[in-house]
Order: sequence, then structure tokens, then C-alpha cells
Amino acid sequence: MGAEMLTKSIMPIFLFLVYSLFEVERQHTLVVTLLNWKSDMMVYHGQIRVISRFLNDFFKKTTDACKGSLKPTSCPLIAQPPKFTVVSGEKMRIGCVWETLACLTSAIMVLNSCTTAAGEVTTCSGIVPMVYRNDKISITDFGGIGDGRTLNTKAFNEAIYRIKHLRRRGGTLLYIPPGVYLTQSFNLTSRMTLYLAKGAVIKATQNTANWPLIAPLASYGRGRERPGGRYISFIHGDGLHDVIITGENGTIDGQGGVWWNMWRRRTLQFTRPNLIEFKDSRGIIISNVIFKNSPFWNIHPVYCSNVVIRHVTILAPPDSPNTDGIDPDSSSHVCIEDSYISTGDDLVARNIWWGV
Repeated sequence: MGAEMLTKSIMPIFLFLVYSLFEVERQHTLVVTLLNWKSDMMVYHGQIRVISRFLNDFFKKTTDACKGSLKPTSCPLIAQPPKFTVVSGEKMRIGCVWETLACLTSAIMVLNSCTTAAGEVTTCSGIVPMVYRNDKISITDFGGIGDGRTLNTKAFNEAIYRIKHLRRRGGTLLYIPPGVYLTQSFNLTSRMTLYLAKGAVIKATQNTANWPLIAPLASYGRGRERPGGRYISFIHGDGLHDVIITGENGTIDGQGGVWWNMWRRRTLQFTRPNLIEFKDSRGIIISNVIFKNSPFWNIHPVYCSNVVIRHVTILAPPDSPNTDGIDPDSSSHVCIEDSYISTGDDLVARNIWWGV
């Protein structure tokens, strides 16, 4: 049994022992009753003997898994393991419960360090392989100006139009150099990478009057906040495949304050825009980007499959309304890992809205 699997296996036992402290019979002896207790790793229906055998064998396996890293001197019960015996069909007597818990805690910590030292890394990101594009263009090739004042909507639309219609083999990378690029919402296309350099900021305009509207999601039947349609997300993708948003921790800033105030004043006519939404799409990677001040939800994959979101930072003030971090919605095979999220609402919320 490997260190990682052993760690996962002993966690239910550890939690079981902690729970059992409430059933202490006397100072150094514990009698517990177990009825239909379940965990992710094991399901017990009064089968206490399974736990008894597991605990009796645990300390030997701990030492083997860590190749001697857990010395008997650091946990005396390793040198002289306790004997767990079945009292009846539904009860188990555990000697020296406090020492046992201490050793289990120590073992879990050592096993975790052994796993790290062995280089065993558990990740789900392999469901979508990273693609490196040979064809590269820059937003500045299309007149993009990163001064924080010039509106760059035309530059983004023309660059993405070029990617969509030239269809370079292997797709195309759109490079955003350092600077602040103000723009209205824009749509991505398939087989492209949106790459934000260090110091690059794509910033949403605060002019909401001309923000495009789209139909409500079929599973909602109406806007999430208001009847009727909804404002399109700041960066949008519909029916796409093989799309990557990544870089050197550049920033996508939704400038959501104007939208939050409309919500607070109850002057919203339609549902606020998400910062990024992919709909009916597959093969999506979002990584190494900072998302901040979304008008509504930050990252919303809906009706999607094979989506990887990792190494992202998502920020919004704690009083910003409904600025969820990541909301996978009616989607499958979504990987979220190694990210920092601090927002005004849910950090990660799985949504399934059919018929609701």
C-alpha cells in the first residue's frame, strides 16, 4: 500500500476515533458502538472486526510505507502496537485511546511528508492537455493601445476575427503585452490562446448603456437576477473547443463597481454579466491569470465538458454582491485546483439549474 493510499485509508479511522472520545468508559479504556457508520473509503454496517484488523495492522504498514521515517522513539506505540479486540458484535475495546490518537496524528503528518518527498502529485489537470501555439500575434498588431484610456474593442475583435478565419494549423496565440487595455465585451473563438504578459491588464469599460444582451440560459428560463435576457459576459465563448486563457499572472478586471451599485439601488434591468463564461464548449484551460472585480460571477462554464481551472487568483471586495469565484454549471469533467479565491459570495459553487 502506497503512502498516499494509506493516508486516505486511515483518515476514516482517525475520524472514527475522534468521534469515539465521547464514549469514554474509563480513563485508558474506550468502548464504542458503531452502527451504519459510513465514509468515502469504507462502509461499515456493524462490521467492527474489519476496523479491528485494520488498526492492528496499521502501525506496521505505516513504518513500511515511509521506509522507516517514523521511528519508534517518536511514537512508542509503533514499537509496541496496541491490541484492538472485539468485545461484541457491535463493540470494540481500544486501549490507550489518547496515545493512539496522538500516534495516528503523527503518522498522518509523516505519511503526507513522505508522499511529498516521493514526488507523488495528485492532479486532475491532465483531462485537458496544454497546447503550445506556433502562430503568434499581438494585440498591438491590430492597433491595441495599453494606456488605460483608449477603447480597444475594435483591436480585440479584429485579432480574434483573424484567428477564426485564417485557421492556422495548431491554432493561434493572442499576446497581450504589459499595459492596461480598456475594452467592451468580446467573444473568443476556437483553437486560440489568450496570453496575458506580466503587467498586462484587460479592463472592462464602465459604460453599461451599450452592453450587449443575450438570451437566458435554457436551464434557467429567465435571467438569474431579472426576468428576460442577460448581459453577455465580459469575455465570452459559445460552442467553442480548444481555448486557453493563461499567461504570466496578468489581470482581467471587470470594474464591477458600477454594476454592484445598480444592484444595490435596484436599477438593474437585466442580469449582470459574468467576467468569463464558456457555454456549450469543451477543452478549456484557464490558468495563471488574476481575475478581479467581476460584475457578477467570475468564471462560469455552463453546459461544458473537460474544463481545467488552476493557478488562478480571483479577487473581489467582501461586500461585493454575488461575485462567486468559480461556478461550474450543468457541466462535466471540470478540474479546479491550486487557486486562491477571495470574493463577496461563494468561492466555488456547483450549479445544476434544469427546471429550477
